[in-house]
Amino acid sequence: MKYRVIQWATGGMGKNCLRAVIDHPAMELVGVYVYGEAKAGRDAGEIARRPPTGVLATRDVDEILALDADVVIHAARLTPQTHDADIVRLLASGKNVISINGYSRPQYWGGERQAALEAACAKGGTTLMNAGLNPGFAGEQLALVATGVCAAIDHVEVIESADCRLVRNPAYLFDALGFGAEAYDLSAKVHTGDPAFLIDLPHRDLRKFSVF
Repeated sequence: MKYRVIQWATGGMGKNCLRAVIDHPAMELVGVYVYGEAKAGRDAGEIARRPPTGVLATRDVDEILALDADVVIHAARLTPQTHDADIVRLLASGKNVISINGYSRPQYWGGERQAALEAACAKGGTTLMNAGLNPGFAGEQLALVATGVCAAIDHVEVIESADCRLVRNPAYLFDALGFGAEAYDLSAKVHTGDPAFLIDLPHRDLRKFSVF
């Protein structure tokens, strides 16, 4: 039995996800959602540079919602905080969602945003999972390993650097992720996933934290 998969968006990240789904023997691609008119109606294989799949991309969300699928790989465009409405509809329609857009610890968000996602999961009998570099890739792991042999810790600082000159979408790095920005120019909510990741480790009993 194969997992029936929908690919949501086929940008730089989404296209790689689409290729992985097409190539995986345990997955069956059943739908592709795209934002642009140029990709609508095209075979998913053509978009991913793979052989034809018979699955045509669509811009119609209702078509996606009507499909019978186990999971949606959600690789939507920038401004990830604006995608809740789509994810809520997908979850409520009975489809599990794996998103690369910062849904690592929604249980710490509180308020209406958290409640809407939880209600959608309950209605559809589904789950929401985060993937990708959220809350990070190595920094959190490095801090845990380095401090694991310490008897006392006064301060931990991890500095991450990367060569961004060849990145094809500068807006992703500088606008969405805040590379090069001053700390006071960024929303504190951007960093919620990092302390939440540490708090959720075994033997931690902290139920609330603040980022400021």
